[in-house]
Amino acid sequence: MNKFGDLNQETTALFVLVFNKNFRYGELEETLDANKHKVFEKTKYSMWDESIKQYIQTNYPHLQSIIITGYELHVCLFQTAIDLGKAGYETHIITDGSGSINKIENDVSLKRIRQMGTFLATTEMTILHFVKDEKHPHSEIIYKKNSDRIDELKKIDINK
Repeated sequence: MNKFGDLNQETTALFVLVFNKNFRYGELEETLDANKHKVFEKTKYSMWDESIKQYIQTNYPHLQSIIITGYELHVCLFQTAIDLGKAGYETHIITDGSGSINKIENDVSLKRIRQMGTFLATTEMTILHFVKDEKHPHSEIIYKKNSDRIDELKKIDINK
């Protein structure tokens, strides 16, 4: 298994999974460039289904690491982390972008997920991991601590 430091843009990709068409993450979908990011609709708790396996094998044959975030950490993210680990992927969960219905579900899930070998990180840790250097053109935006920080972060293309 790789270390968190081995994540890079060539072996890591972003996919958005929507549990059902009546429960959309509208703001996130509006932010994403449809030409760069694929949105999948899912009905199973784990996102690791045949359509996603096929998509990854076809479009990202060298993918090694997958970063996941979302709601129902104790169900959807937990089952996805299990399946991704079994499939041989290094899995990372963004903890401040994930959660459960209550604190006990959240805390126990994070403990179990860590025991399984899944890496835990925060949004800022992950973004700065890809940025690498405070001389990066977007570093000032990342460090900015005011109310428009979230809107500016949405504009960042970490591939630059």
